[in-house]
Formats: sequence, C-alpha cells, structure tokens
Amino acid sequence: MNRFRYTSYLMAVMLLFSVSDSGHADEQLQALAAQGTAILKARCYGCHGEKFNGSAQFNVMDTAALVEHGYIVPSDAPGSTLWQRVEAGEMPPEDSGVPPLTTEERVILQQWIAAGGPQVQREQRPFKPYSEVIRDIHVDLTQAARDDRPYYRYFTLTHLSNNYSHVTDFDVRLYRAALPIFYASCTIQQKSYERDEWRHSAFTKAILDVLADSRADVSPRTGDGLVSAVELALGVTDKVRTMTGDRQEPVVYSPDRLKRLNILEFGK
Repeated sequence: MNRFRYTSYLMAVMLLFSVSDSGHADEQLQALAAQGTAILKARCYGCHGEKFNGSAQFNVMDTAALVEHGYIVPSDAPGSTLWQRVEAGEMPPEDSGVPPLTTEERVILQQWIAAGGPQVQREQRPFKPYSEVIRDIHVDLTQAARDDRPYYRYFTLTHLSNNYSHVTDFDVRLYRAALPIFYASCTIQQKSYERDEWRHSAFTKAILDVLADSRADVSPRTGDGLVSAVELALGVTDKVRTMTGDRQEPVVYSPDRLKRLNILEFGK
C-alpha cells in the first residue's frame, strides 16, 4: 500500500514537471512569435501585406502562405527566400525608407524561421448570425431618406468571416480590400448594351472573356502571370468599346493603393 502511494506520488510529481515544462515552452514560443511578427510588420508589412507588392500570396503576416510558396522553410533559415533576401541586404530595399534589420532583429528572425514561423495566438473571429446582418441592414435603411431606399444595395462578407475552417484572417482582409474597387458598366450618359448572341450584357461578357484570357496580363515583366485591378479594367474597357462600337465605356473607381492589387493568377 505504501509502495503504491509512493509510486503514485512520483508519477504525480513527474507529470507536474512535464506540464510545467510544456507551459514554459509555450510561453517562450509565443514570446518568439510576438517578436518575429513585430519585426516583419515593422520592416516588411508595409510593402508585402498592406500594399501587396509583388504577389497577393506574399503577405509576411500569413505564415501558411509563406511556407506554401517557399518564402520560409521551417527549421531552415538559410534555405528560406525571406531570410536570403534579408541576409543579402535586398530587403528592406534602400529606397523604401525603412531601416535595415539590426543584428538582434536578424537573430530573432532566424529563430522565428527555425521555429516554423509561429504566429501570435488570437481569439477566433466572432460569429455573426444572419439575423444580425438583416437587423443591421434594417437599421441602416430606416435612417436613409425614403426616396433613396430603393437604390440602396448591400454586400456582406459574413459568410466568409464565419467560415473559420477554410478562410483565414488574411483572406477576409483581402476581400475587404477589394470592396472599394467599384466598376460601372458605362458612364452616366451612356446605355449598357445587351445582345442575344452574347448571352450577357457587353460588360458581363467582357469581364468573363478577360478573366479567361491570359493575355489580360499586360505586365511588362515576362511571365508575371498576375492580373491586377488596373489590368482587368484595361482589358474589359477595350473589349466593351470594341463590342459596342465605342458607344459604351466602363468606368472604374478605385483608391490608388488598390489599383495594383492582384486579383487573378494564371497557372504557370
């Protein structure tokens, strides 16, 4: 009986130390995650995340995308493209106005990559039921002038935000960033044309045709494979004008910072 109690006591002590060590390791990993992501946000995120320079996949705050596209190789900083660019002094570039990483920051970044690019644990996005969406729309409509209400239109990303399993925070942010891009089928003085043989309006058919044609990628960089908001607008406008004999010309309204946003990538 005493031997059983003694053995149980030892097992309990060993388990306690194991849990304590595990908790300490988690704390260290979260501290490294906070330090690593803070460096990337301060030194890289302005161009590779906020402005989407180069590629929409190259968001330094999205570790899964960085690993998937080879920018970081877990446990192998020298073999990671991100580290190679930093080590070579290419990132941040001299003309970016962002100071280079300090020696201490380089050490932390190496450790962060070696640990697999851990992310700071955040609370899950709050679930929003559709009943609340309808309520919000109702409240907004009641505040609008009665004569204006028939012309109000609403767009929601609730279904994406609620999809925790397959839609990341970065995905939600990307969709939100795309919303300010407003594309009108024609100017206010023009008509929007349709024909039976098109099976769509000229505007809709032009969008579908351009998105299916890799020639929409007019970037001077050979093999870019990406279609930006500007490139889409150019392709659609040219096609609509051709289809309608210059009687219809689409108009795009977009903040300058979003015109370079890549919205489509053709397979290579």
